[in-house]
Amino acid sequence: MRHTGIIARRATVLLAVLIITAHLLLFPEARWTGDEYDLLAKGAGHFANYLARVSGWSPRPVSEAFVALYATLVEEFDRPLIMVPLCLCWGALAIAPLLAWRLARRPLGSGIAASLILLALLLLAAKPGEVFYWPGASLAYMPTLAVMAFVVVFGVGIGGWSAIGRAALTQRLALLVALLIGAGCSELGACFACALAAASVCLPRRELARATLAVLPPAILGLCILVSFATHRGQGSELMQPGSPTFRHLGASLFYTVQTYAREFIAGLPPGHATMDIVSENLRSVLAGLALRGLLLYGSVLSQHEDRREGFRVADLAPAAALLVVAFVSLLSAYYNFGIVCCERHETMRQDTFMLATLSVAALLRWPRQVQYRNIALLAAMIILADARLPGLRRDFAKMHEIIPAKASSWKSGRDPGPAMVMTVGPQTMVAGGGWFPPAGHYAIGPDGKVDAPDGGEIVKALTFFGKTDMVVR
Repeated sequence: MRHTGIIARRATVLLAVLIITAHLLLFPEARWTGDEYDLLAKGAGHFANYLARVSGWSPRPVSEAFVALYATLVEEFDRPLIMVPLCLCWGALAIAPLLAWRLARRPLGSGIAASLILLALLLLAAKPGEVFYWPGASLAYMPTLAVMAFVVVFGVGIGGWSAIGRAALTQRLALLVALLIGAGCSELGACFACALAAASVCLPRRELARATLAVLPPAILGLCILVSFATHRGQGSELMQPGSPTFRHLGASLFYTVQTYAREFIAGLPPGHATMDIVSENLRSVLAGLALRGLLLYGSVLSQHEDRREGFRVADLAPAAALLVVAFVSLLSAYYNFGIVCCERHETMRQDTFMLATLSVAALLRWPRQVQYRNIALLAAMIILADARLPGLRRDFAKMHEIIPAKASSWKSGRDPGPAMVMTVGPQTMVAGGGWFPPAGHYAIGPDGKVDAPDGGEIVKALTFFGKTDMVVR
């Protein structure tokens, strides 16, 4: 039976490599949305514009710096260069857990295996389109995920978060840098830094004092970012569903958040996952979700080769608790600020925080010394998730020969002389989504500087970027 466990572990790593490779091969299908056209048309690479965004609409000092660098490259080479931010972001998410494992002085081999499996699970947890293939979102959310994964893996590597106060100074400084980056990349990263610091209060007094170096400065930065968001963008009206009972109503938002939170956690896997409105999940979805969570809890990614001889402390749950808080705040903010659970990228981030929280708890649990069964459970979970993703991958690969020429044709038309351009949309994708798909038709900027169409604002952004006044979408 021991050999069966070894084979299952190696099969899981191999399957993870195949999953990651399949998703990497979809890079050529990644596209811009209106945000990239708008940011570059307004000179996002200029320092003054960077300061304006960070001090107002987007208080994300780190990810906005990444966006500014990307904008500078696009302006310099006059190409969308989508591969550049995607490769860097994917590389960061792949390497962060390995760095944390090695920082905790754990073996390189097991770290590589765990990092590969972890990246594959994050890809499969929910539809990856906007987070993993849209540059505007990837530059903010993938570094956030990388930091969350770093914290989870580091906590497991040192024997539990309760040992953070006994970590070496260099380890705590590395954790400090990681958390500062995460807090500066997105509001979710800022919330994670604050929640992790609050959860760390459970540490013994002496260890808490030593841990303060790593967790307090990021929490302060995160709090400043959240306050800036609430006092600037949070004051605007971004109602997406007229008549919503939750818009700007905290009590109603909490009521709906609790329901949706439980449904997304229990029945959000496998990824037929949660819908964007309030519906009841059927019994089959609930049972499937619970079964998959159970497999992931038993088949831990991060503690395959050594079982805990002692129980864990409450403080060891700090990373998992912080991740669950982040998911809750994400839902609450959506209901309160938008009136509805919006945006695929936010749903993907919630499912990925659920995944990381599940794996963090799994690494703490004491199981009988039967590693072979845990390896088989993990392989089973990976197969279930991969099977749910397979139809989307097949369709996207089948449509790639249409999507790549459509992207090239649109860019060429935009750069050709004259006031008009043709945007060739091509087929929509199921996995590598996150692009912009305006409806077919002829559009022109009117005297008021607007386009009279449902998607008019996004069309104006693209026309402004290319210096055009008319667009034919086909």
